[in-house]
Amino acid sequence: MSDSTTDHAPLSPPRSMRPHPRDHGERGYPYYTGRYGYGYIGQEQNLRIGIAAIFQVLRRNWFPIVLIIAVFMAIIHLFLEAIPPRYLAQSTIVLAQTDTRMNLTDSTLENADTSRVQVETEIDVLRSRGFALDIAGQLNLIEDPAFNTAISAAQETGTTITEPLDLQYANVVTRLLEAYTVTRRGESLALDISVLHTDPEIAAEIANRIPGSYIQESLDAKQTAVRASITFLAERSEQLAERLGRTEIEIADFIRDNQLDNAELSQELQAEHTRLRSITELFRSDGASDAEIAEMEARLALVEDELRSRTRAQLALAKMQRTLDADLARFDAFTERRNRLESQLDVLAPAARLITRANVPTSPAKPNRTLILLLGFAAGAIVGLLGAVLRELLDRRVWTGTQVERATGLRTLTYLPRIRQKTLASSEEFQRFLTVQKRSPVHEAVRGLITVVNNMPRTEECLVVALTSPIPNEGKSTLATALGATIAQEQQRVLVIDFDVHRQGLTELIGGQKSTATIDEVWRNPDGILDLVERDLLNGVDLMSFKRQSVLPRRLLGSPEHIQSWEVLRGAYDAIVIDTPPVLVSDEANRLAEIADFALLVSRWGKTSEDALASAADTLMLNRVSIAGVILNDVDLDSYTRRGYGYYFGSQAYGFATPDEIRQSA
Repeated sequence: MSDSTTDHAPLSPPRSMRPHPRDHGERGYPYYTGRYGYGYIGQEQNLRIGIAAIFQVLRRNWFPIVLIIAVFMAIIHLFLEAIPPRYLAQSTIVLAQTDTRMNLTDSTLENADTSRVQVETEIDVLRSRGFALDIAGQLNLIEDPAFNTAISAAQETGTTITEPLDLQYANVVTRLLEAYTVTRRGESLALDISVLHTDPEIAAEIANRIPGSYIQESLDAKQTAVRASITFLAERSEQLAERLGRTEIEIADFIRDNQLDNAELSQELQAEHTRLRSITELFRSDGASDAEIAEMEARLALVEDELRSRTRAQLALAKMQRTLDADLARFDAFTERRNRLESQLDVLAPAARLITRANVPTSPAKPNRTLILLLGFAAGAIVGLLGAVLRELLDRRVWTGTQVERATGLRTLTYLPRIRQKTLASSEEFQRFLTVQKRSPVHEAVRGLITVVNNMPRTEECLVVALTSPIPNEGKSTLATALGATIAQEQQRVLVIDFDVHRQGLTELIGGQKSTATIDEVWRNPDGILDLVERDLLNGVDLMSFKRQSVLPRRLLGSPEHIQSWEVLRGAYDAIVIDTPPVLVSDEANRLAEIADFALLVSRWGKTSEDALASAADTLMLNRVSIAGVILNDVDLDSYTRRGYGYYFGSQAYGFATPDEIRQSA
């Protein structure tokens, strides 16, 4: 069958002198088709690292990235649902810039500036276990299951509490210290007290009780120190008063006993001493008797003893008086200090003041759902992006001609668009597709391939093309059928030979009968070889098939009969398309090198690996098979463009049969 609008001139004669057309220009290889028609798929660029490359990676892997982000968000959502919300209550105190402290050395109050060390010390006090124990006692947290784990454990198990009370208090203090923090605002004297708890009212109560208790305790500590000093001074004053009384009595008694209150007595004794001394000296000078002199000396000695005794008493009295004066001075000093401290006791100020009172929070502070969800989204995006990059790096499948050239050194001749599975469901549906949709995207891609192949140099007028693939299910039989049908539509005599005797997919697609003759039987019959050809199966396409599992001779042109048979076939047709088994599965493709002008290596887009394609190309080259290039089959052009491998432009007005044409062919 043919259409007048699709008639073309016969295939070009041999062009052995024409240079091989490697360069197809900047627009890429012609007749790559799109979803709504035919056009060009741009030549792939070498891989570059940049914003565009990253964007294309994201486009190609958007679904797994979105899936990973969704999984991350779902896990985080479940995690957040499992965590009870905690409320934040915060109060603020300011330490006094100048603090009044008791100097225990002299029992006086003194002022000192609050230093950094003092601030850190006060923070340690607020975070001490002793202080926390006081707060726990004031709030009776020992009865709160949220703080006393022994109560919650007993409630869950339905048993009584066996844990010692001191251990329960220790656990309560630990949980309380975990619930609140004390932080300093930079270098200021302001301290923020933050409390996190599942109950907002309890959080506010603790946040207010801590500064209140600390302020009151600091004031109580100062007042206690002052009262202790007052008590000490009072006791010392009483002791001094008693001692002063005793000393005064002792002095009075001492004066009375020693007659120190009679100031004239000393003068009288001194005058008597002078008189007796003069008489004694007179007696000695006048020659008085020894008895008179001795009497006078005895009286003089007695007066001198009285004078010395009175002098000693006066010295002792002076000492006693000095002691009395010292005690009296101490008594006055203690009394003065005590009076001053008593006057200052009621005006003492605490070490800090409350400037912000905690209110009952209305919304939970932790977990920060928005922040955690954003972090989860970012983490999912990062993991997804890394996964996408790793996927790109580990993906060894063939997607572009650049990969083909890098893996094999061969060029990509065409991209064959994907044919719907419904079309390939049966041979009748596929034949109808080839018959009706003569200008479909698939046909245009095949026509472009025919143009490229026909321009390649060869020695005979008849074009002989062998199709093979690295592994099965690459679509080579489908392409061979489409290639034969398209050539036949151009009024060319075409023969398709199904050398894939293992699967015979070409025979089934074209609707031929499975032959019972082996390859050797057909090839040794040059006179009747044309009689073994099935005629006009599809748009004028002829088919030659062989018995299933036939053995292909090591050399198809190994005898005169073989050569003559092949010459008969080449003389009878303008083009011969050979379907061969996959290279990496069977050796038939390598044995057909001597009869084909060149081979086309079919690779399935996004399925065939670079390693398999490279191994197939290496095997064919090792067997001296001339490879024209690689065909990327089953290309999803929408996905191809979306993945950023190239570009497409075309028109909806081209490439499809009209409804009338479809109805006429039905």
